[in-house]
Amino acid sequence: LNNKSEGLDKDIFWGIRGAGPALAVVTKIILRAYPITSVKYTRVIRKSATDDEDVAFLRKCELALRKLPKEQSCDIHIGSGNDNEITLGLFPMTLLDKKFDSNFTDALGFTEDSLMECSYCDYPGASLASQDKQTEGRDEAAFSAQTAAGVLTYMRNMFVDELPSEAWHVIVGAVKNRPTAMCSVALQHTGGTVRSTEAGIFRCRDFEFSVVIGSMWTENQTDMRNKCMKWADELWQKLLEFGTGTYPADVDNFRRSDRIESELELAFGKNLKRLRQLKKIIDPESILKGTYALNS
Repeated sequence: LNNKSEGLDKDIFWGIRGAGPALAVVTKIILRAYPITSVKYTRVIRKSATDDEDVAFLRKCELALRKLPKEQSCDIHIGSGNDNEITLGLFPMTLLDKKFDSNFTDALGFTEDSLMECSYCDYPGASLASQDKQTEGRDEAAFSAQTAAGVLTYMRNMFVDELPSEAWHVIVGAVKNRPTAMCSVALQHTGGTVRSTEAGIFRCRDFEFSVVIGSMWTENQTDMRNKCMKWADELWQKLLEFGTGTYPADVDNFRRSDRIESELELAFGKNLKRLRQLKKIIDPESILKGTYALNS
């Protein structure tokens, strides 16, 4: 085991932050810790209407949240609520007691009085439970579906900067035609500090949303496996023209070996060449691969 690479410390740290197990194994790391603050949050839960109405609302919300300061964010989740009907969920969150701008609250349709407070660790996240079931603290139901016994998942990711109405129509239409009620699309709001941070190993950090396509089915729905994977792949492909890149975790040589080079390019861009040079130095036999091999 060679645990010291002379002169490569900075290069390894640069690579490990994005390539992870495909590059090396980290056995010890020291991180700077920051105080945990409280957060204030609410949920805006809206039943789906017509495609045009849904798209108009989501586009209006997107334009409003793009103006949020870095202390604030708003995730969007399109999926099934308690009754399995299509539901649009928006999840504004603010740190350090920073008030939301009135233009933002008006666009989404909530007030400062609706905000609840909890510790950062207990933030309940993107639950599509109806408002009357909203409670303070962590809502375990919001996290249970993907990890429930017997539930199988297939996830895709795409970074997007701006979603025109055409793109929202693609997303809304796909969710309304999902193969199972557990399939959904989550748009994790980034922007802010993500944009102001150097891209590092990633292809870019110039994006507003990390779009996560979640395709799920149960073990007794074996006939749904191919349908669910096809649904997620087709939606991902349609969003590609609006994308700026993907998260390296989306690179999958096992399921999509014929697309490995294009997926690596989407994840790392111009950094792929430098990353491969580093890989040949520290792991020339490509023993460590994760879900994909970096060596060409």
